[in-house]
Amino acid sequence: MVIDPFEVSIDDHLRLLGTRNDELEHLDLFSHFVVRGGSWQDDLRVFSSTDGAMLTQHVVHGGSGFGGGARDPRHGPSVAVDVRGLDADLTGGFERAMPSDMLQRGLAGIDDAVRFAELPWRAFTDVGRFPVVFDGASFAKMFGNSMSMALDGDRASGVERDASGGSFLTPLPDILDASEPPCSPRLTVRSDRALPWPCAARWDDDGVATEPFTLIQDGRIVDYHTTRETAPMLADWYAKRGQALRSHGGSVAPTPASVPIGSGGHVQIAPSASRAGRDDLLRELTHGFYIRDVRVGVTPGLTNIVCPGDPDFLILEVRNGVPVARTVVTTRMATRLVFGKNLVALGDAETLRTRTASATKGIPWQWVEYPVTAPAALCKDIDVVGLLGAL
Repeated sequence: MVIDPFEVSIDDHLRLLGTRNDELEHLDLFSHFVVRGGSWQDDLRVFSSTDGAMLTQHVVHGGSGFGGGARDPRHGPSVAVDVRGLDADLTGGFERAMPSDMLQRGLAGIDDAVRFAELPWRAFTDVGRFPVVFDGASFAKMFGNSMSMALDGDRASGVERDASGGSFLTPLPDILDASEPPCSPRLTVRSDRALPWPCAARWDDDGVATEPFTLIQDGRIVDYHTTRETAPMLADWYAKRGQALRSHGGSVAPTPASVPIGSGGHVQIAPSASRAGRDDLLRELTHGFYIRDVRVGVTPGLTNIVCPGDPDFLILEVRNGVPVARTVVTTRMATRLVFGKNLVALGDAETLRTRTASATKGIPWQWVEYPVTAPAALCKDIDVVGLLGAL
């Protein structure tokens, strides 16, 4: 933290807000863009032990809040502005409200929203399997609320069996020693609690030192999110790999009154190392769809993912690599397939977006949330159902 946001006067907060709004005012016939404000959270945690040791962990995180969109009254609801790199709070002080390239990113997001808002609405009346490009936000939500939850040690060990449920990524020997990778070889996923993300910590709420680790390597599952309680379930696997048995520091108490439960740290899907922007992925579609930042639902067993159709989210019909219309569809897919053989390609670092995975765990239930960052993804053979009533 460079500038303590709680030491900055209200007048300075308001002055910055006004300056940013003026900078990002974009005069277009139908567009608007608004900086809603900024918010910060001060998190102070004290760890003590029976031998008299005491540690204090102090984290401040936050930044500017953004909102806005582009609307053409001839073509239905507005299209939200998607601003790359400004979609999540980060650890830091008042300087987080002043990224040097915010203006450039904001204007690029507005131009994109205007382009899509001018597309006509068109009802999609078919039912079938189509290729779909999911933007990074959608793919992050899908992974976070299905695969990442299935990699939760509380679920996989059976601790959560009578609460949030079990995991389809069991029995552990069958998953960890699988002859064929359970996931696409394009998929590599890591987790850490390092700066600058809001889940950053040197110690988790069990007092375990945090460290980065790999969950999935080239499609092979090699680890799970664990705590002091659940780490022993991996004893044989760690011994086989010559690793010391330990949790990586994933325990979190959501409130001071909560019992620590397993969480995911900052889960990150590695993007493609070669150039593969959103438009590059769209060019692979002869006839398919582009889905951006939609709601994501999963079945209780986490085995199926549903992106319900909604006019408030951006769904584009694409023909010969070009978006031709806005529409409303529902997509349904099996978790094992969308992160397995149906995953055709991943986008590059420019397509990365961050969203929050959330679930209830324990009895009584407690919310556990953590950030997931993912690139855009091209998936084949996705079940698509048109929704006539939504237009």
